[in-house]
This record gives sequence, C-alpha cells and structure tokens, in this order.
Amino acid sequence: MGFDVYGYSGNYFRANIWSWRSILSLIAETEILPHELVVEMGSNDGAEANGKDALKIADAIEKAIEGKFANQKIKSTISFQIDALGGSQKNFVCETDIGHIKEFIKFCRKSEGFQIW
Repeated sequence: MGFDVYGYSGNYFRANIWSWRSILSLIAETEILPHELVVEMGSNDGAEANGKDALKIADAIEKAIEGKFANQKIKSTISFQIDALGGSQKNFVCETDIGHIKEFIKFCRKSEGFQIW
C-alpha cells in the first residue's frame, strides 16, 4: 500500500506507507495545517492541500530538516489499536530517507496544491 499524491500542476509524488507516515509526522510537527487536515492526509481518500498550503508545507519541512538530518533516515513511531488482536496497542517504526523528503519538498513547490489518493 502506498500514497499517490497528484499535484494540480500535473506533477506526481509516490510514497509507500512507511515513508508517508514519516513525512506526515514532519508535517504534523510543524503545526502549520489544521489537525483535521493532517489526519485526513493519512488516508487514501482524496485529502486536498491548496497551493498556499503546499508552499507552507514545503517551507516548514525544509526548515525542520535544515542541518538536522543530513544523509540520515527520518524515523517516526505510529501506534494502532488493533481490535482483531484483542484490542492490543501496537507500535510501528516508520522511516524514510532525507532524499525522499527533499523530493516531496520539490513536489510541493511545483504542485500548485495536491490531492492524496
């Protein structure tokens, strides 16, 4: 499973589920978007970011990673309540490399806004 992100300018960005969770974690940490939108961006239901938000995302992520993660992987931990397993809490470590995040920054700058499927 992955996330297909289509820019309104015709560009495209793809991330697997583990990479997207790390990118989304960075977006959430910047607190530039409403919490509800960040939650929506975690699914394949067509969440949208307008052109202004896409540029804000690019600027905020770029600032967040500046000088901190050179040539490293970005890791985030996500938790799921898994009802099928007796309601137990499971934690998963997600990661992506800095190059993929930089690709997303470039995508955001050129996208004129985007939709996530």
